[in-house]
Formats: sequence, C-alpha cells, structure tokens
Amino acid sequence: MNKSIGIIILAAGASTRLGQPKQLLIYKGNSLIFNTVEIAVNSGCSPIIVVLGAYADLILPEISNFPVKIVENSDWQEGMNTSIGAGINTLQTIIITASIIS
Repeated sequence: MNKSIGIIILAAGASTRLGQPKQLLIYKGNSLIFNTVEIAVNSGCSPIIVVLGAYADLILPEISNFPVKIVENSDWQEGMNTSIGAGINTLQTIIITASIIS
C-alpha cells in the first residue's frame, strides 16, 4: 500500500442538470460512487477521502464498508472549490507526498 499518495473523491454535487444523484447511477451492477471508491481502494493509495454534500445520506450506505475517510461539506452549494478545500483540509492532518483529486 502506498501511504504517501492520497486520493480525494469529490461526490458532493447535486446533479441538478441530471435531476437525480449522479453518484448513485448504476454502471456494471454497482453505483458510480461504489465503483469509484472500489477502484481507489484497490489502487493501494492511502488515505482515501470521499467528500459528500448533497444526498450524503443516500450515498453513505453505498460506501460505508470501504476503508475511507468521509468528509461532509456543508457548503457544497457554494461550488466545487469548497469540496476541494474540505478534502485538502483533511489531508493536511496527514503527511503525504502527493494527492489525486477525482
């Protein structure tokens, strides 16, 4: 496991144009968020931070069995930059070499 590369998964958006939570769309038998988190976990990178906002209560059960850090962005309506900031603020408590933001 590479403990010097962290991953931030941004999943806080409301998917307003789509009209339903994009994170919960099914692809290959699982939700998009499930598939994304599974790939991140299997990458061996650590830590993995998932930033939630809109629909957090619906999305959380999809990923609750994965070893990830969940961050809830209460300011998600103000734009993606607030979710990036929430993820980076969480990473600042951990010494890492690099980060991947998805």
